[in-house]
Amino acid sequence: MDILGSSLLGYFLGGINPSYLFGRLKGLDIRRIGSGNAGASNAMIMLGRTVGVISAAFDIFKAYLAYRLAGVALAYDPRVFFVLLAIEAVLAFAVNYICVVPTTASVMFAIVYGVQTKSLAGTLIFGLAVAVILYRHMENFRRIRQGIEVHLSWLWDRKNEIERVKGNYDGSYGDRGVEHS
Repeated sequence: MDILGSSLLGYFLGGINPSYLFGRLKGLDIRRIGSGNAGASNAMIMLGRTVGVISAAFDIFKAYLAYRLAGVALAYDPRVFFVLLAIEAVLAFAVNYICVVPTTASVMFAIVYGVQTKSLAGTLIFGLAVAVILYRHMENFRRIRQGIEVHLSWLWDRKNEIERVKGNYDGSYGDRGVEHS
């Protein structure tokens, strides 16, 4: 399969959003709660660990499926993926914010890809993806600056995390900034 076919397949597979679907099953629109992002990290925080992990696994599976169907599309290397996954797990716990994972992983992967393949076209495509991912997470970074972004520790310490966020919350995000208890 060529790059165009791989891109189309990736686009259509990427259109399946497990976080959104799980939210709808629970009667919620994941885009209107928490960070407002329909990604696995917001699903984990707002819908629970199980939903978040399943959503992330499904997203990873979609990428892997596109890769397998496309052969060696864009010179993807599973070893790089697992190294980045390990780095991102450590980073998420070190900084206590899950939103850093997609942003730093996308930057690191684009750099690694560019260095390994020396493909300008592929690197530019990943660079465009990085720009979109960074743009989509700007609200998260604003909330980090304001002290109202939910920490990863929300998963095991909800009560204290809600109090911390409420103590810093000024109402500027409407109902999306803080989950009400």
